[in-house]
Amino acid sequence: MKGISSMLSIVKKHSAAFVGLVLVLGVLVVSATIFTASYAASPTKTWNISGQGVSSSGTVVFYNRSVQITGTISDPGGCATVVTIPEINNLAQTYTSRNVCNGTISFKYTLSQNVAGGAQLVRVIVEKFLDNTGNNVSTIGDINLLR
Repeated sequence: MKGISSMLSIVKKHSAAFVGLVLVLGVLVVSATIFTASYAASPTKTWNISGQGVSSSGTVVFYNRSVQITGTISDPGGCATVVTIPEINNLAQTYTSRNVCNGTISFKYTLSQNVAGGAQLVRVIVEKFLDNTGNNVSTIGDINLLR
């Protein structure tokens, strides 16, 4: 009986510390779950536009203050361009274009958007040049990729 009495006294003596430890661990688990659940993954959108011998495909990854654009454009029998235009609050930001003549190119670049939340959409335009001036073009596709 003395052994049981000793164990009970040890349990009573350390039970407050044990309960405190359980509470701390419980708070840490709940906090980690809330933090993980509130962190949103970076949305990724894709495009695939083709016509008149021109093709372009790629991805846009939306980050908090930037967008990363990766893709290809191909025109084996002429010249073409792909233009990407991020928009913040319905206002077009600085655009970037990549041109190709008689071949295929790959590209990857990041456009900074110094506004919390970054761009809400990226407009992708693919055009074929109809002459050497660059002023006479035919639009192959024009799409908006929403965040």
